[in-house]
Amino acid sequence: MRVISLDSDIVTIMLMVRDTLRSITLWKTGIALLCLSLSPLAQALTKLDISIDKEPVEQGQPFTLTITADDLLPNEALDLSPLFGQSFVVGNTEYNQIPADKKQPAATRWKTTLMQDQTGNYQIPALTIDNIASQPLAFNVVPAKVEEKKEEVPTEPAKPVITLDQAVLNTRLSKPVAYPDEAVYLDIDLELASELLDGVLSTPELSNGTLRQVGQDRSWSLMRDGNRYQIVSRRYQIMAHEPGNITISNIRFRGTVRGSSQLQPPLNAYAEAMPVTLNVRPLPKDLAANWLPAEKVSLEETWFPQPTAAKVGEPLTRTIRLRARGLGDKPLVMPEIVYPAELSLHAQPVEQRRTVNGETELEIRHILMPKRTANNVMLPEISLTWWNTQTEKAETAVLAAQPLVISSNPALSQPVVPMVKPKENYANLFGYIAIFGGFLLAGGLYWHFSQKRSLRNELSRLSLMMPSEPEPEEKAWLELEQALNSHEPAQITRALSQWARQRWPGRKFTHFAELPSGDAIDRELTRLRRSKDNKSSWNPQTLRQLLHRIRGIRSYNSNSAPAVSTPVTDLRRDDDFPKISLKLDDKD
Repeated sequence: MRVISLDSDIVTIMLMVRDTLRSITLWKTGIALLCLSLSPLAQALTKLDISIDKEPVEQGQPFTLTITADDLLPNEALDLSPLFGQSFVVGNTEYNQIPADKKQPAATRWKTTLMQDQTGNYQIPALTIDNIASQPLAFNVVPAKVEEKKEEVPTEPAKPVITLDQAVLNTRLSKPVAYPDEAVYLDIDLELASELLDGVLSTPELSNGTLRQVGQDRSWSLMRDGNRYQIVSRRYQIMAHEPGNITISNIRFRGTVRGSSQLQPPLNAYAEAMPVTLNVRPLPKDLAANWLPAEKVSLEETWFPQPTAAKVGEPLTRTIRLRARGLGDKPLVMPEIVYPAELSLHAQPVEQRRTVNGETELEIRHILMPKRTANNVMLPEISLTWWNTQTEKAETAVLAAQPLVISSNPALSQPVVPMVKPKENYANLFGYIAIFGGFLLAGGLYWHFSQKRSLRNELSRLSLMMPSEPEPEEKAWLELEQALNSHEPAQITRALSQWARQRWPGRKFTHFAELPSGDAIDRELTRLRRSKDNKSSWNPQTLRQLLHRIRGIRSYNSNSAPAVSTPVTDLRRDDDFPKISLKLDDKD
């Protein structure tokens, strides 16, 4: 009995110790929760305020937008994307956290530099953090005050860019004056004072003509006044189709660069270049039938075998190459080639390709078969008139006429030896006929059931098919008919482009020569422009009949390469800068 009593006391003591420890644990947990509720970390975001440092704001003068949150938040908690959709310029953003003390609670503050170029009433949209939104802020932009000059001081020429720190855009044209269909190059240099983290360089907009990027972006660095600058360069090719002035605008950059120190957060960078004007002259009055502007054009030929060794019945291969430098996207057209009656012609398809150095080459191979002997067959001269954009003069590329002597072929005059037919073996003839008949019967049955199944599928498809002429294509065709009656080159070119996109929606083309009968369309448009310059009449019936004929073509193949536009371009760097990526933005 004594042992049992001792065990009961021990159990009682252990239960008392457990209850005491549990009470202490509950007190500690309560105190910890109370401290946590009173600490700054437990504070939740309840209010988001925005304000500006000036009212009203002067036109073209920067002002500061302050965003204040009543909580400690990271820099990336604020989304400034609603500001980029507005018409004002967004500059750098400063970030600061204010810890809580006895006088004020904890807060987070952002300061962003803005600028507006036009006067009027504007509104900063509501900004949102964790479903807490600020109120929109309206403000007024008034004309900037003009200070009176006390003395005449020579002023510097206007800078070619509008920029807010960190980034500068410079533009230059390869030549300020050009002719229709002449290739002109626009170089855009982005100059950065800090390391680029990411950014978007918008695609320029043209008031008239076509534009495409040439090659990949290039990146390098340079030293100026003891400071290192990073340069990103991009090149575009511009081709005008009508005389007049072309305005090149919407050259903008928006991105993020690294701060000046490791403690400073990334900075927003923005730059916008001033519009550039290209003067397009009318076509020369004394121009030949085919307008071909280029830096250099040449005609060459090769023979195999040589034409001096021509024989009756033995083919001759003549390869003619037409090369042009600085042509742009205008297609090359081989001049007409005529051969004498002593030669029969078998032409292979034409091949056009672009080389790396910007030279376009058109190659055509003719297989010529001499039909009879002749002592003096004259191959006619081949010539092509073109416009030299360097000297601004008309020049002619020529393949001179050359004689061709066709001699007899001794191999054709040898007597024909009759062939001796072997004796026919009819032993297994009937077996072969039976096997062939079996294969023929099986193939016929398979073909019959395949045709029946294909016909059933075709009928099902036709029952669900939409009308053959979609409404957008019919509307574009009617607009093209009206444009032809107007005799206006710009209106016809615009209507023809819209109709072609509706007719072949899955096809992308950069010029009319990629359409069926594109060379004929290009020649008719050239005659139309020349008639406008010479103030002569032009009959649209030929172009109308040509378009009616190609309207029935549903699909086609084109050897022309489509315009290159890479959405994301890798920019190569030197050892001081990391790899950069600029995105190609069609619409800013």
